Amino acid sequence: MEDTQFTVREITVSPAPLAPNLLDKFSLTLRPGDILGILGSNGVGKTTLLKCLSGCLTPKAGQITLDRHSLFQNIQIKKDIGFLPDTVPLIPYFTVQENLSWMAKCRGLNQAETTKAIAYVSERLGLIHWSDILAKHLSLGQRKLVGIAGTLIHQPKLTILDEPLNDLDTQVRERVLEVLRAVGKYSMVVFTSHYYRDLATIANKILLLEKGQASWVLDKTSQPEVVPVARKPRKTKDKKILVEKTS
Repeated sequence: MEDTQFTVREITVSPAPLAPNLLDKFSLTLRPGDILGILGSNGVGKTTLLKCLSGCLTPKAGQITLDRHSLFQNIQIKKDIGFLPDTVPLIPYFTVQENLSWMAKCRGLNQAETTKAIAYVSERLGLIHWSDILAKHLSLGQRKLVGIAGTLIHQPKLTILDEPLNDLDTQVRERVLEVLRAVGKYSMVVFTSHYYRDLATIANKILLLEKGQASWVLDKTSQPEVVPVARKPRKTKDKKILVEKTS
């Protein structure tokens, strides 16, 4: 894992070929131990950027590599990525156990590995008593937890989650943050949120996306303090949260 590196080089991002660009010449480097939180309001491009980082959407320009392999030229490298989209992809008439087994199979795990992995993620995320429940009967929060479990089931080198804390109550949010903190010790984690406090709990890098711009708010790998956003903050409650310093 020591040589693992995720590199984004000057990508131009848009949700569709003829749509306006959401980011131009965006670059990023992550290594094991990095937990990147991406902050921003609706419509600034968080989800579109995550789709590019996961290899689900090809950027208009630039390169994205994992372990020096292009995500768009070597499809096998995508097996080392775990991606949770904003809508959790569960099969409604499969049980929780069956959904996790299906996700594990898609990631190339054999039966023995699948059994062990399901037991591990279920215990960490509190899913043990839900194994026989059909997905169609799960609440939004329960669906989210199953989706997170499926994303982590193959211990990916790069874990990408779109709004993983949505629909979760306070106690469960804390559990998920602890799991992501543990994952970040051996992997690279990228996740989005509307709230600075969620990101600052575990992230060592925080990126603020605004319309057409990306600004580093926090980078503990180079600076111990929060880096002020370059633009003058508007006098709104949400903006105060965005630039709040950690204690």
